[in-house]
Amino acid sequence: MSPELNNLTLNRSKGKRKPVYQQVVQYLKNAIETNNIGTGQHLQTVAEFANNLKVGYSTIDTAFDVLEQDGLISRNTKRGKGPIVLGCNKGTINFTRWRGCAIFISMAEGIEEYARENKIKVVITDAMQNSKRYLDMISHAPNDADGLILFPWDSPEYHSAVADAVKSGTRIVFIDRIISNMDLSSVSIDHFGGAYQATRHLIETHSSPVYYVGYTDKPSSANQRYKGWLEAMKQYRRDLEYQNFVCEFFKSEAETAAMPDDEWIQPGCDKIVDLFKTKPQEKYCFFTCNDDAAVLIYKAAQKQGLEIGKDVFIASFGDNPYCKNLAVPLTSVSQFDREVGYEAAKLLHYEIKGICKHSMHKILPAKLNIRQSSTGKISI
Repeated sequence: MSPELNNLTLNRSKGKRKPVYQQVVQYLKNAIETNNIGTGQHLQTVAEFANNLKVGYSTIDTAFDVLEQDGLISRNTKRGKGPIVLGCNKGTINFTRWRGCAIFISMAEGIEEYARENKIKVVITDAMQNSKRYLDMISHAPNDADGLILFPWDSPEYHSAVADAVKSGTRIVFIDRIISNMDLSSVSIDHFGGAYQATRHLIETHSSPVYYVGYTDKPSSANQRYKGWLEAMKQYRRDLEYQNFVCEFFKSEAETAAMPDDEWIQPGCDKIVDLFKTKPQEKYCFFTCNDDAAVLIYKAAQKQGLEIGKDVFIASFGDNPYCKNLAVPLTSVSQFDREVGYEAAKLLHYEIKGICKHSMHKILPAKLNIRQSSTGKISI
């Protein structure tokens, strides 16, 4: 019999006070809370438990369900392995978001979903798009926070604040992006793969090179989208000078992060108009690093009397709800922010428990949603 069952004696009599599954729950709960079964240890599978205790499969299955609901184990493990023990200290997660917008709301929903399922506490703070406040929130996280989920920025001040938090013992998981010189865990969508899919789709559909519109260096998410675009271009068009097809509105996201929309939208639109004027072509193909940049191309095309889905073809990244509702629906890569938030909370929880002892970069698959902006307008 497995060591975790050595002292388990079941009362199987007809007049027993507790059903057998509750006896199993109580025994394992006590063993976990007293650390006789350590955090990170795998229990036996349901079948193994049932066989060793000579009880029905459903009895152990029900007991495991109860323990999972109490946040003591996780059954989401590799095939053939039993549940992993999470321990009795549930932990507190703090999500420090940059501002209140749809992306961060969706991420927060995923984080809160994981917290509810595992009965752990989550605190959400909002920097309201203020850099100083954001840095203060990292440096002075709530005292009861066992770990932070952060949306990282590439700036010396941010790097310093994060490094200080790590030195003080705070566990941190980055969400959506990474900082390359920091060995911290992260969860993101597959920025590279999504960009590659979108660019390949445009090239294969139109047999035409594709312009890249967006940042090329920082943040890491944009850099990976740029590299995905570049990989697709290299696979299909080795005859080109690729830099001739790069349109950067600004050198870095930091230049636009605190700007009101009216300060960067017009200059961006003007740059696309200049491209249309200086590089006349029968048709243009664009991959944009986000949906807002794609909308600028819609505006620029209208100014020049060009039609989306006829003269100009676009694929983008983010798949905001408005993509379906544009005059010509926009092809875009889903970002799955809620799922990213859920997985970030799970990874941080596992780090708090000591189950994950090394940094991990988890990437969720991207999905390209093809619409008329990249394939052509539908005639009515």
